[in-house]
Amino acid sequence: MAGVDYTRILERVKLSVQRARLMSDEDLEAADHAHEVGTYHAPTQPGVIGLRTGPGVFFPEVPGVPTLAAIIDDIWLADRDLSKTLTSETVTQYYVFLVRTILEGSETLNLSTIKKLFADMWQLKIVAWGVFRALHGATIAVDEPLELGPFTIYNWEAHGDRIELRYPPHYPGLHKRHRPGEGDLWICTEVVARDSDRAVEIADERFEQFEAVIAFMLGWDARWQEIGILNYQPTTRLDVIVLTEEHYGGHRGTERRGTGIPVDVDAPWFRNTDVGHDLLWKYLLEDYGTKGAVDLHSRVLRTVIWAGKASRDRDCGRKLVQFLFALEALFSQQDHTQTLSERLAECVALCLGDTSESRRSYAKRTKDLYEKRSALAHGRTQSIVPQDRRDAHTFVRDCARAFLTRPELSVLKSIKDFNEWIFAEKYR
Repeated sequence: MAGVDYTRILERVKLSVQRARLMSDEDLEAADHAHEVGTYHAPTQPGVIGLRTGPGVFFPEVPGVPTLAAIIDDIWLADRDLSKTLTSETVTQYYVFLVRTILEGSETLNLSTIKKLFADMWQLKIVAWGVFRALHGATIAVDEPLELGPFTIYNWEAHGDRIELRYPPHYPGLHKRHRPGEGDLWICTEVVARDSDRAVEIADERFEQFEAVIAFMLGWDARWQEIGILNYQPTTRLDVIVLTEEHYGGHRGTERRGTGIPVDVDAPWFRNTDVGHDLLWKYLLEDYGTKGAVDLHSRVLRTVIWAGKASRDRDCGRKLVQFLFALEALFSQQDHTQTLSERLAECVALCLGDTSESRRSYAKRTKDLYEKRSALAHGRTQSIVPQDRRDAHTFVRDCARAFLTRPELSVLKSIKDFNEWIFAEKYR
């Protein structure tokens, strides 16, 4: 495909192949740190995922010679289509198979060889995968599977037949063998990829975004009500007894960590139009599409995801840093006329303030929070009070909602459009 620099890749592969050598099975078994020193089993046939038979190939780490990992990155990242649809592990199998054939003398290394390597991988069929994971801490009461943007939530008992109709099992009872725990649900997202491992990687990125979006919507309740897929924290109790040398201190308490109350994900709140929750699912669908979300929609999503991560974090300092990351995701730009602190202060003030006095207050407080964030990030202070976290949370939430619900902001598509709005606001 156009855009791949075959010549550059060929030159780097030549350096790697000159140093590589075949290893027998006995040599490979004797290598205690096989992967660490660059040994890799080549598959008998490329494309047979997970197959590790045949002679091993040893790639020594030599100064000035690209490592195996560096070569794989060169190939994997040379074409966006490959990196989106194949794992680097699959690319490694194809590359090591090629090197083995060269070392065995059945293949000659030249530009055509490199082009054929890419062509063989491109020939792998791109298919749609439905990736399912257990969803913890949630309930649904609807008769139908619940759709939230690019995600579908199933009650396994009630909707198992629908899943089998959508994804026919490869053998009878497959879906019944793979079940979540009692009371849990399945969440599914559909992705396109050439291999199932890459499909899971893509889906897991989306599942983490789902967790963050839900946490943003839960807001202050995210500590006690949490929906989890990959990062679920079940309820745990931490008992404490305080003693002195002289006597029993008499203080015993229990701290509860993790979720307590199941979240009803089919509640109207998670698709509420007044606060823009309905648009967040739409933006995710946009973002996962072939064209991706427009600039400001993507910025709103990144802001919400950072805010959701912050909401789930127990550490006040990390919360503050992540909430400020969220504001940066929404408002930052390449502009040398303002410091980032000044930029954030101005944007927050103009988005949230409706009088000169309130805007000055928002600007001052935003600068103060940013200074604390910078001090934390550079290890200068740990002095964060709960009000800092609460204010940062409020600013991020209200700014995101402004872009979701206010007509004059929700119609904007790019940061350039927003800058023009800022200019008009300053001088109206």
